[in-house]
Amino acid sequence: MIDKSNNAITIVSSETGFILDANEKASNSLGYSRDELLNMHIYDFDVNLPDNFSWKDHVKKIHKEGGLHFEGNHRRKDGSIFRVEISAKLHEYGNKSRLITIARDINEINQSKTEMERLIKAFSSSSEGIALTDEKGRFIYVNEAHSKIYGYTQKELIGNTWRKITPAKKNSPTGKGVTNTIHNKDIGLFYGEVPGLRKDGKIVPTEVTGKDIWDENGIYRGHICIIRDITGKRAIEELHLENERLISSNKTKSKLLTIMSHELRTPLTSIIGYSRILEGEIEGQLNDKQKFFLDNIIKSSKHLVDLINNFLQLAEIEAGKREMVFEDISVADAINEVLELIKENASERGIILRREFDLKMPPIQADRVALKQILLNLLSNAMKFRKKEGGNITVSTRRINEMVKISIADTGIGLKEEDIPRLFQKFEQIDSDLSRKYDGTGIGLAITKELIDILGGQIWVSSELGVGSTFNFLLPIKANKGKKFK
Repeated sequence: MIDKSNNAITIVSSETGFILDANEKASNSLGYSRDELLNMHIYDFDVNLPDNFSWKDHVKKIHKEGGLHFEGNHRRKDGSIFRVEISAKLHEYGNKSRLITIARDINEINQSKTEMERLIKAFSSSSEGIALTDEKGRFIYVNEAHSKIYGYTQKELIGNTWRKITPAKKNSPTGKGVTNTIHNKDIGLFYGEVPGLRKDGKIVPTEVTGKDIWDENGIYRGHICIIRDITGKRAIEELHLENERLISSNKTKSKLLTIMSHELRTPLTSIIGYSRILEGEIEGQLNDKQKFFLDNIIKSSKHLVDLINNFLQLAEIEAGKREMVFEDISVADAINEVLELIKENASERGIILRREFDLKMPPIQADRVALKQILLNLLSNAMKFRKKEGGNITVSTRRINEMVKISIADTGIGLKEEDIPRLFQKFEQIDSDLSRKYDGTGIGLAITKELIDILGGQIWVSSELGVGSTFNFLLPIKANKGKKFK
């Protein structure tokens, strides 16, 4: 056992002072072979002893005090002198007493201290938590980063064990696993995620890398750990999982909507078709009551078809299956075409359509069908939420740098300011006394925003309750092709 020690150990006769045994470190330190040391007296290399030094008195003092710890000078075989730190203690072997001396080169001790100070300095500046424990798992050093992770001061942790900062019980899978790994000499290394217990009682997820410390005699002396707070990493992982769940949920929802919409649209088309035949009175005239019911059937069926088409379109967009065909488009021509489609309905509702175009507006690169649908959705929305007496709808265009701004302003019922943020959310309908009576599922504006996003634009609205609303949207002159505008 003594041969493996990193300290110079000698076994000396307490009666005579001659060396009975010595380890390899003692031999190397003094420059003598082991056989040479076995024929030597302590006086042969222990120098600067006082003139009145008595070996017997020295042994008596060691026996009386239970051991001595002092500094002295040793002489090597080559005559060089070096300073040593000596511990001496008597041990009984049978009926004989032996003196065990352990000597450490003070230069080596100082070098070790310097290395330790340098190591502690490096630990202190580390952004990761670092802790050293003794053989009983008690903290003998923790850096500031380690203390911050668990919310303690360094003084509060020194002397405590790792159980103070982990919620795991000794017999739990976590606690048992960590303990077994740390104290298994064949493994000696631990890496894994361990829940940490902060001073305020909160649980903090940590990633721990640990290494055993064994001395030259194969005795476990402690542990060094590097701890990382992985709260941010865990949050990103959870966000990623939630994103995957939402994507999967959206795909399932879109598939279900497609199937249901198809199954509903087919019979509705038949209902509308047969209703149109009845409306033409080919099989005979209808009375006023029958005409009223038939008109309600046609209107309700058409409304359901429109809703189904919106559902299908939303499902297509969310599934990423909406393909855009970009081409050069005259904004004025696209607006005029849509206004032509709605002018009859507008006139019936007492709505005056106005145009205010920037005559120098260049063509933009966009998907023609998507642009016209955006315009139709916003204009239909403006007509839907009109005042009883009608009003005005003004469509204006203006170039802003490399973007085109299109505005649709109405003199309708308007919105409360607190309702505006919910306007483009799916299946949201503003719940107010003015709007409660209007039909719809709340996805028309959501589809509009999705299409504008795909075209690389942005939409916003300003409104005043009882005065009207203005929907503004920007589109790039040169297509971004899916890059969202910021």
